[in-house]
Amino acid sequence: MPRRHVLLLTAECLIAHRWLGGQLPEEGEFPADAEGVSTFTAWLERHRDDLFHLLVDLPDEGFHGETLPRAYGRDRQALIQRKLGQFFHGTPLALAQGQSQDGRHGERLLFCALTAPQRIEPWLNALRATGVALVGVWSVPLVLPALMQAARGLCDHCLLITVGRAGVRQTFFRAGQLHFSRLTPLVGGSIDEAALTTARECAKINHYLVGQRLLAREAPLACLIVAHPAQFELFRHRCHDSNEVRFFYLDLTRLALTTGCHTPLHDSRGDLLFLHLLMRRPPPGQFAPANELLAYRLWQRRFALKATSGVILGAALIVAGKLWHDTRTLMATTEQLQRRIAEAEARHNQALTSLPAVPFSLAELRALVAAWEPIERQGRSLRPTLAALARAMNEFPAIDIDHLNWALAHAGEEDTPAAVGTRVLIDLDARLPLAMLNDHRGQIRLIDAFVARLQREGAGVRIVRLPFEIESAKSLRSSDRVGSAEAPHFTLRLDFAPKGAP
Repeated sequence: MPRRHVLLLTAECLIAHRWLGGQLPEEGEFPADAEGVSTFTAWLERHRDDLFHLLVDLPDEGFHGETLPRAYGRDRQALIQRKLGQFFHGTPLALAQGQSQDGRHGERLLFCALTAPQRIEPWLNALRATGVALVGVWSVPLVLPALMQAARGLCDHCLLITVGRAGVRQTFFRAGQLHFSRLTPLVGGSIDEAALTTARECAKINHYLVGQRLLAREAPLACLIVAHPAQFELFRHRCHDSNEVRFFYLDLTRLALTTGCHTPLHDSRGDLLFLHLLMRRPPPGQFAPANELLAYRLWQRRFALKATSGVILGAALIVAGKLWHDTRTLMATTEQLQRRIAEAEARHNQALTSLPAVPFSLAELRALVAAWEPIERQGRSLRPTLAALARAMNEFPAIDIDHLNWALAHAGEEDTPAAVGTRVLIDLDARLPLAMLNDHRGQIRLIDAFVARLQREGAGVRIVRLPFEIESAKSLRSSDRVGSAEAPHFTLRLDFAPKGAP
């Protein structure tokens, strides 16, 4: 991060301070003459890469509040610039800050300007010539609203009295909003003179506010004096309450601690507190035109590029670190697996050496395995054969199976050696319904239909035995005794060829 400096400009000199958080050590004081500007320029040459904030405490200021019609975008900006030219012609150090929205009527703005740019121009020329980055130009009244938080509850309209190297400043706040501010220089610069000036100026401002109808005639003006607690009595000796003016006191040291200012304050001069408020809570608006801030805008762009580059570099380092970690983890895992493989191979070799000697060689074992594989492939499951038989039986519920004997027949056992694979031979003993005992023709028809159905399943069928003798030399017999009647039986031999066989 670059070093930051805050400059306080008064009518007599410019004081440079270094910003170190809550500390503001003084770096140099340059008188408001040609020699002082030259010395200041040489000092800037040694701080080209730093940032500078300029706080102006001059009596040449102007304030004008006005309500503008509601406008947006470029129209609003053009209207504001036209008003600034009307109110503060001849100075580029002017700004407008919004205060409130006035309902349907428009927007309430406070127009402010530093009306003596010739007092500031030599210092701006020095900053511009050296090319240092000027963050902005502010005046003391713009940072004083931060102190009004300590005055909440005391009054609605009040006059804030502050003392600095430039003199006694009286800043009027109405409904918590900055209305105007004026600086009264001191001849000797003592605190007793500041107290006397405070009493005199407060009475004048009270008459001015009543005349401008900014304050009711019967309402007293509340004056908040910011001073060191050790010097309260000096102000009380000069400032007395009356029906027109009431004085209240704010502890300068307590305000400094509340805002985080750790630089010791030895008297009622609050310049260091004003500088601290500027750095801690910069006002939203500043006086410097755009061309004075060009170096700062360039610095912002460079800083953004560097920050983006840093973020990208950080992300790349994180990714590279993760990849390196993953690589190391993978290498460690690979080494561990290689050790395990080596240990497993060692155990395997040790187990092989502990086995008894095989009575035949490895070549003979391979030949035996090669001869066994065709035999194993010729094995056939009974599931397709029994499924075909079940499908045929489902169509003939009148036929019941008594016995079923099966066997596997290989090529060459009962058929030609050209038969491929194995066949399933089934001897099927079945019976017909008892009601068909004397219906021989019905028995023949049922058995023939059953045989035809089996043949459609791809089975070779041979009738081994029928329920009755049909040879011409024998006579047909039947039993008239119901008690000794038996269901007709028949026997078939089924031959299921292997799948794909002819």
